[in-house]
Amino acid sequence: MPFKDKNRYQSEEWKEYQRNYQRDWHQRNKAKRLAKACERKAAIAKYIQDIKSQLCCTDCGERHPATLHFHHRNPEDKMFTIGEAIRYGISLDRVKQEIEKCIVLCANCHAIRHFNMRNKKQGSPEIVGEIEELNALLTISPEEEEAYNMQFDNNGDVK
Repeated sequence: MPFKDKNRYQSEEWKEYQRNYQRDWHQRNKAKRLAKACERKAAIAKYIQDIKSQLCCTDCGERHPATLHFHHRNPEDKMFTIGEAIRYGISLDRVKQEIEKCIVLCANCHAIRHFNMRNKKQGSPEIVGEIEELNALLTISPEEEEAYNMQFDNNGDVK
């Protein structure tokens, strides 16, 4: 059956009605929505805890679940951290997909990996070139330094 008034759903009255309806619905169902979100977050946290209790650090063999972290093999593939998954209530299917991209490391080995990754990046030719360019821009000529120092007396106060 065709619509009698095709413009009805475009009118401001209809949009206002929908806004009010949605606002009222969310207020009426607030407790139920919050309870459902808490259940979802608890299920994700339990799933992650269960996985950690079965695994160990791939570098050193540490087994305690409290010390284990998920480390992304390829940082470019990272959509979110596993800790964010619990906080934001990301679906369990997406959490499983993200965990497949990771290896398990203890906190110490994880910190060491990231330290080594940062140092490797800092030593890369592109970064070294950028640092040299910045240093060249920031270098002050002796004349500029003398002109700057003449503004102050020996105590560091402005003349």
